[in-house]
Amino acid sequence: MIRSLSGLRTSVKMRISSRHDMFFMVHQRTMEPAICRGDKLVISRIKDESHIKRGDVVFFRDNFGSACNIRRVLGMPGEMIEIKKGHVFINNQELNEVAEVKRDFFSSMPVHFIIPGRYFLIGDDMNMSMKSRQDSSYFGPVPFKNIIGKVTGIYWPPEHAKYLL
Repeated sequence: MIRSLSGLRTSVKMRISSRHDMFFMVHQRTMEPAICRGDKLVISRIKDESHIKRGDVVFFRDNFGSACNIRRVLGMPGEMIEIKKGHVFINNQELNEVAEVKRDFFSSMPVHFIIPGRYFLIGDDMNMSMKSRQDSSYFGPVPFKNIIGKVTGIYWPPEHAKYLL
């Protein structure tokens, strides 16, 4: 009986691993409250740019090639983005469609032009993300080649488990 249970665990683990490309444990607080420090994430690889849309949470390497991070896509290729007192403007129009981003009314950022093939990424806690210099307001829009995957769910702890599609 012990062998069959052990085999069952192995087959379940392999089935999960074969469905999704990688797993990641969050070490920062910049994505709270949607994704918290200590959450374990399921990340699916992105094959091409058509799979990325505004509001997606992506797993990426910043422009300095340092550690991998997760952030939400706020600006798309070819757009102009500006943050004025917590209000996000895309091409001079106020953006309200990404409700998960916790706006800090003291956060501001001058205009950034996002060149084709790059994405503007920011943490859901805008204030913490910008102050800790861990988003595109600091290291600039991220090229598609640095985006490793898209966060598709939280699997641990159980009380945080959900799909993020």
